[in-house]
Amino acid sequence: MGFAGVTGGYHLFALVPAETKVPDPLPNGLEQGAVTLLPVGIVAAVAQAVPPAFLARLQDGNTDPAAQQWLTNRLLEHEQVVEAFVAAGPVFPLGFGVLVGDPAALREAVVPHLETLSGFFDGAAGRQEWCLKFYLHEEAPRRGEMAQAARSGLDYLAARRALPERLAAREAAGRVFVESALAGLGRHCEGMLGREAGTAPGKGLRLLANVALLVRSSDRAPLEEAVGALIAPAANEGLELTLTGPWPLYSFRPLISLGAAPQAR
Repeated sequence: MGFAGVTGGYHLFALVPAETKVPDPLPNGLEQGAVTLLPVGIVAAVAQAVPPAFLARLQDGNTDPAAQQWLTNRLLEHEQVVEAFVAAGPVFPLGFGVLVGDPAALREAVVPHLETLSGFFDGAAGRQEWCLKFYLHEEAPRRGEMAQAARSGLDYLAARRALPERLAAREAAGRVFVESALAGLGRHCEGMLGREAGTAPGKGLRLLANVALLVRSSDRAPLEEAVGALIAPAANEGLELTLTGPWPLYSFRPLISLGAAPQAR
């Protein structure tokens, strides 16, 4: 979409129903800037006016460590603003870096999606997204330990050859546990989506499954209790669980493109 690079523009955080009772006070935005709401019919955009210098830096290569850290800090600030609105009601979160030149450009971008957004907000009311991750403890013995335990060179070689099969068997058992656990949790969720991306929190752990859960607010306590009951059985299978949330419905929102990020001038 078009962008007035000379005068700056707006960075968008999220879209919310126009009648949303906004947080008081409003959260700080990027680099502690002021957040405002721009109405577009039945919705409002949570936005922040940004100057041309900010746009130029945002769209710079950001290849050196200092620039990358600056960008990471802005991304975290973006997420904090989005999450601050979750308690106020349904939120359609936008990805970091969505920019418009002025309210007219915002209206042009959003109006075609008003029907979709209305349906999303109706369905999102009273619902939360949670993230459940399963990690596998990787306990491959070191060569020195295997050599010390072996009674002979043949025993050592046999143990080395058997290691991939042992590790594969542990992973297969872990995946069976994950499938069973998710089947049991299904009664507390309205939707589940597997996600490919994700990192392990520490050495010796490998992400086995990363699942987004759509949960009614009223089912939060039963879900947390059910996940808590899985911790000990999971440990017996060499697994570790983490449950985080509630989050905005990042994984359960419809696909809406408001246009590519404009070029600063």
